[in-house]
Amino acid sequence: MPSRRQILMAAAATATVAPITTACSRAQGTKPVRRTGKAPVTYLTVFGFTPRELYGAVALKQGFFDAAGLGVTIQPGKPGQANINTMVAGRAHFVGIDCASAIRNYLPSGGSYRAICAVQNQTLLSVMSLDGDGVTQPVDLVGKTIATGQGAATQTLFPAYARLARIDASKVHITQVADTTQLNPMLAAHKVSGIGTYLIDTPSVEKVSGKKPVVLPYSKYLTDLYGTLIITPKQLAARNPDVVRRFAHALMQGVSFAVQNPSQAAADMRAFLKDHGTTVDLDVATQTMALMEPYVGTGAIDETRMMQCIALMETTGVPPIGSGLTPDALVDFDMMATV
Repeated sequence: MPSRRQILMAAAATATVAPITTACSRAQGTKPVRRTGKAPVTYLTVFGFTPRELYGAVALKQGFFDAAGLGVTIQPGKPGQANINTMVAGRAHFVGIDCASAIRNYLPSGGSYRAICAVQNQTLLSVMSLDGDGVTQPVDLVGKTIATGQGAATQTLFPAYARLARIDASKVHITQVADTTQLNPMLAAHKVSGIGTYLIDTPSVEKVSGKKPVVLPYSKYLTDLYGTLIITPKQLAARNPDVVRRFAHALMQGVSFAVQNPSQAAADMRAFLKDHGTTVDLDVATQTMALMEPYVGTGAIDETRMMQCIALMETTGVPPIGSGLTPDALVDFDMMATV
């Protein structure tokens, strides 16, 4: 009799992904009844306090977390395994992480976390260059240097992207930088020919460089991957599922409000960052949220599609082929059905 994994693999090979219709509903005009008392939680963004990551700040400023009875502290996260390490060390309750990184790090972390929500229905990873720099298609990257965040999914998945794009990844030099705020300036100064970033970061890149960005989206070839996942420690999901559900729902209310009301979202981001001694360009933030709108759904994760994501990652050897990772190990589907 075929195993559950074999059934899912077969379905993943033939099924058309159904529209996501459950969990983390889009924000409506009314807010939930406010609760008395607030559960204190800490949330790490995927990648610093860039405009694309500040939908959590919108949820905070619009009162969605407050209405859910949550006292949320938002901190700037780092790519790759860094956020997971912080969470496992007990310094964060929820973190954002790219889908590819969530799959890659699940087994090495000892299966210490569960995914509870997908912020975007499609990976936003890309290589971005500048108009006039000689990069208009993947083959143009051969012999050139691109920069990525240290341990970022753009670096991890580049060999798979290159193989599907029919270029030799070994002939593209990748330099990793610890300070991801330097990626845009490096590109603007022509120190590199491309950077690993999100395809909705074009307003930020154009603002820094003064030139039109050229985007090579990973999704052209890596079609199955989700974008950002929200993960939480397995112990928290088991011990206090109500807090986990409330957080996921309130965060997705913030995401939905942000992409539907990008100008107000930008103002909320600026107000949030003022409390942290910094600021954001309102036009850049507004454009970024508007660009993200087509990729935002309800937040639910489909089991068959997650099997496709895992299978895709296994073709890259990360996690190791034959690891046996299944969607229900990584994702808490029971929790998602009620958030």
